[in-house]
Amino acid sequence: MTTTERGIRLFHDLELARRHLIERKPMEAVTLPESVRTRIREQWGEDLSADEVVERILTAVRVDGDHALIDLTRRIDGVMLESIEVGREEIERAYDALDPNVVTALRLAAGRVRAFHERQRRNSWLDFDEGYGQIVRPLDRIGIYAPGGTAAYPSTVIMSAVPARVAGGARDRPHLALWP
Repeated sequence: MTTTERGIRLFHDLELARRHLIERKPMEAVTLPESVRTRIREQWGEDLSADEVVERILTAVRVDGDHALIDLTRRIDGVMLESIEVGREEIERAYDALDPNVVTALRLAAGRVRAFHERQRRNSWLDFDEGYGQIVRPLDRIGIYAPGGTAAYPSTVIMSAVPARVAGGARDRPHLALWP
């Protein structure tokens, strides 16, 4: 049996859930709802698949960096940003406005995620006698999208940013972007 809550299908039978996951269509076989296809046409001027939209966004960011992010935010979200970096003062004001219980809960969650990923961290190793091994190199930069809008999901930031920090390699001063 399945039910739908807030647009999310909930499975009440483990075997049914397993079958659904195994039988899921590949992304290119999924038909986008008409409302999404209309929005894509409005934004991009033609019919595109979800994969094609993502590829265009990635290409724009690779080519134009932060300028592309600002332009895409204007075009897609209708928000005019002067910068994608959130200033230290704005971060401190937001932090000070939080309920202390929320801060405690977020710190607890971040600590648990950090502990998990510290145990999971992989190391490089080489066997010169056998001629194989692996070299683990953390990424120098990452991008994290944490949706805003009608609901804030700090868990998205925690589950993305904390593992990146544990992996190392990322710049000491991250760019923080805020979309309303």
